[in-house]
Amino acid sequence: MKPSTTAEVSAASEAARLTQTSLELWLQTCEAFRAWERREILLRDPDEKALAEYREALKWLLRSARMHQVLVKDPDFPYRHFVPQIEGILIHLEESWNALNNPLSEEQAERLIAQHFPHEPQP
Repeated sequence: MKPSTTAEVSAASEAARLTQTSLELWLQTCEAFRAWERREILLRDPDEKALAEYREALKWLLRSARMHQVLVKDPDFPYRHFVPQIEGILIHLEESWNALNNPLSEEQAERLIAQHFPHEPQP
């Protein structure tokens, strides 16, 4: 087996740097998505077009979150500090997907409100 050359080490370093930059950009994209989700979906009554856009964005972000999770959980991956962030985002995206596709009924929502806010006047 021949020893690593400077070019090989440099290429590996460049690939690692590119991967780190890609992860940081993806995390920024997820932050922007969460702000958009709150502003356009959670705090409004979105129309069908907005919900369709939301559904597609969630699909892509879920796919990429799972891909990134596999990447950062590799024992040899040099940037393990990304693991908690990516797992947290994945949980959030999965909860958003479940809320979109399995919304609470009015009765379930009222029951949860009464359970968690017992001293508030009920509708």
